[in-house]
Amino acid sequence: MTILGKMLVFVNLVFSFLAFAWALALYTNRVDYTDNPAAEDRPAGELVAKKAALKDMDATFRRSVAALRNARRELAAVETGTAPEYLNGRPADRDWYEAELDLLETGSPKGAPVRQLHDLVTAGGQLKLDDKGRPVLVNAPSPDDKAPLRSLADMRTERKQVLEDTRKQQVKLLDLTQKDIQLTEDIIGTEDGSRKGLRRRLEDEKVKLADVYREHERVQPLLINAAVDAQLILQRQDILMRRIEELRPKQPDAPR
Repeated sequence: MTILGKMLVFVNLVFSFLAFAWALALYTNRVDYTDNPAAEDRPAGELVAKKAALKDMDATFRRSVAALRNARRELAAVETGTAPEYLNGRPADRDWYEAELDLLETGSPKGAPVRQLHDLVTAGGQLKLDDKGRPVLVNAPSPDDKAPLRSLADMRTERKQVLEDTRKQQVKLLDLTQKDIQLTEDIIGTEDGSRKGLRRRLEDEKVKLADVYREHERVQPLLINAAVDAQLILQRQDILMRRIEELRPKQPDAPR
């Protein structure tokens, strides 16, 4: 037998001991899935706890069925109105709720007496009920405490009118904004410089006026000198004319 064979036999022996230890551990620590009761050397089987839980669930189910039957009998009494605390049963309650909802939706019908809208009454976070099992209602306060609360239809109409007025004001505001932009551009000009604003033109005119003043200061002495030279020229012209008259030969006198 070669050395490799001996090694394989030794490995097989070690693996066999490991498998034996694993099987022994499973056998000695196995889970008891039976309904055997607990003893001194072993705990109760798994089925014992399952059966106890099932028994509790069955008792709870029986109590729930009994409660459901009682609730059905009470519901039938409410539906037919045979219970003393629920006169006329659920149909009357349905009519009452529909009347309150119609009042909230559309308000009092035309030609009928005006009814004020109602609000719920709570006590300790719970609705307060009357002797018929219906919510206790009080007159609903208005936002300004001056007029009764209006119906939902009236509020929708007012909301529609407010939205329409808001839209018109927005259009008006847009027009005013465009006019403001136009006037602003007339004052300061456009960003690309295609249009000069009044402010830029005013600055240009101030520059031109300053140039005119400087030109006037520069030309005024020249004007004075020109006036003096003109006067001198006129004087010389007068002197020359008199001299020409003196040098011009005189005509002889005509014979008599």
